[in-house]
Amino acid sequence: MLKGTKLEKRVVFSNLSRKELVSLFKEADLLVFPSKVECSPLVIFEAAAASLPAFVSEAGNSAEILEWLGGGWLMPTKCIKKGQVYIDTSKSADLLNQILSDTGRLEQVGESVRKAWQAQFTWDRIAKNYESLYIEMLGGEN
Repeated sequence: MLKGTKLEKRVVFSNLSRKELVSLFKEADLLVFPSKVECSPLVIFEAAAASLPAFVSEAGNSAEILEWLGGGWLMPTKCIKKGQVYIDTSKSADLLNQILSDTGRLEQVGESVRKAWQAQFTWDRIAKNYESLYIEMLGGEN
């Protein structure tokens, strides 16, 4: 799709192993996720775990995830119709250039989202939250 373009060495489209994906996340500057339809995209959490900030569409609860993580950027949207997000590609490209030009801010947001992920969204933390919820529902003490 991108062969022969300027983006060929900057964009990855592929089925990757978990190990390859983690390695790419750690090498990347930004997760760009222009999805039209989503539910709750785990890829944003996975990126945060690797200190990778995200630039995402408003599909699913992506905006809410960025809020929970305390950082990242939303792509400008033209409209949302029948559950599909239509991104304003011109405005998104301009914003993407601004984001990529501020490497200090990228690093700062990357560290911030990793800390938020570590504090709230590791599997250990999620398991403890469920355990507390179940104990409370059963009338026990936390």
